[in-house]
Amino acid sequence: MHHLRPKRALLLTLVLVLAPGLAAATELPGGPAFLKAADDVIAAQGEAGVSPPPPITDPRVQTLLARAANIEAIFGNVKLTAADLGPVMDLCGKTNQITVGYALANIASLKPPAGQTADPEALKPRVIELQSRNVIAYQDAIVPMGAFSARCMMRALPLLTEFMRTLPAEQRTPVRMGGLRQMRGGVANMMVGAITSSIQTGISAANRHLAVSAAADVASTFAAILPVADRKVIQQTAVRVRPSAAAADQPSLDTIARAFADERCEGLCALGS
Repeated sequence: MHHLRPKRALLLTLVLVLAPGLAAATELPGGPAFLKAADDVIAAQGEAGVSPPPPITDPRVQTLLARAANIEAIFGNVKLTAADLGPVMDLCGKTNQITVGYALANIASLKPPAGQTADPEALKPRVIELQSRNVIAYQDAIVPMGAFSARCMMRALPLLTEFMRTLPAEQRTPVRMGGLRQMRGGVANMMVGAITSSIQTGISAANRHLAVSAAADVASTFAAILPVADRKVIQQTAVRVRPSAAAADQPSLDTIARAFADERCEGLCALGS
């Protein structure tokens, strides 16, 4: 189940690294209500890995899940511009932050006894095992939050493309380019996680379908920012798991495979690949 581990830094650090100082030019119709619902859940989570996260039945979680399930109500029909990049990425990052809280639940229990130093390499498989259990236990929050994050990013990436396209060469600093590479890695991991979840036991059929459907929705947009070699890995993963996936999920896997077979390299793909 480790393929479904959420990536903490997928968007959060990029808000500052890639687009500092951009002010919101547009207020999203459902943005304030969504952000309040997300902040309520974040507050209820307490310290990630130490405080137990709120159960899925918590009214605050249910409110957020309902809002996340209707992303069209959040964005409405407004036309976004590059000036909206920071706020939109911040909004997308809220669900990623919440997902991390659930995936890291009870990680404090892995701390060594007082006076002993943790061995990172020895700890790694225990962390993966813990996260895998948490993904199963909290899948009804983690999978919908992941689907929302993907569909939200689909709206942010064209803004990021425009921002980077018009950025003077001297402002394409190593930090910014490193942030872009980090985002590409996060996007690739998100796609592989959604694809492989379609055949993973322990995840309900409904959640498998939600994860792979969201991945199919964003496939073309996500593929466009990745180098062609990275796309091939995702394409081959979709082709490999398709025969074992439910019949209802095979069309989504076909859509993903087609999108990542595209060998055109334009926009963000051509930048720093």
